[in-house]
Amino acid sequence: SNGEFALLQRSLAHTNAPVVFDIGANVGEWALQMQRLNGSAHIHCFEPCADTFATLQANLSQQLEHHITANHLALGSTPDSLELQIYGATSALNSLYSRAVLGQVLERQVIQVDTIDRYCQRQQIDRIHFCKLDVEGHELEVLKGAQQLISTGSIDAIQFEYGGTYIDAGILLKDVFEFFASSPYRLFKIFPNGLQAIDSYHVGLETFQYSNWVALRDSDCRAS
Repeated sequence: SNGEFALLQRSLAHTNAPVVFDIGANVGEWALQMQRLNGSAHIHCFEPCADTFATLQANLSQQLEHHITANHLALGSTPDSLELQIYGATSALNSLYSRAVLGQVLERQVIQVDTIDRYCQRQQIDRIHFCKLDVEGHELEVLKGAQQLISTGSIDAIQFEYGGTYIDAGILLKDVFEFFASSPYRLFKIFPNGLQAIDSYHVGLETFQYSNWVALRDSDCRAS
């Protein structure tokens, strides 16, 4: 209803064997929806929370042999070990950043972090058709870890969230615009009735209200 599924249909419904990254896969609902949309898709899921990852594997158990790869791993700007703050066993709100609004942290887990560029080198992936980021404020760091692929336009579409989690992470939407400024991409805000191109940053965009955005390659925008 918020326009995300329409974007997926437009981008991938008729693409043969697209490579899809589900970063912040949680328990696999998005990945399963993606597979229903395009059964030929090769989906790479990334989920760092141990309990959530176990549920993800269970939910995808029938699909793991059908082009879905589940990675117990976080993605960021550099390889590292970081502390994940757990607010619930399978909570979609678990974060690398303190989130006072959510109350008491139930647990802290040390997680492994890699980058998109390094993962793709290991897996011999030279193109990602669709990359979805839902990482509770860590979006910019994940983008930085895909600098090589982004600089060459090797990711067709990058969907990411924006909202109050950016306050927790100490970043702004402005920082994301600056990151993409020298790249071959154009930014769009996702609405229920379609995409709205936002060609330049202005302070009125900085609402910290939940919204979804997508970066599309300039060449694809011109072609359409």
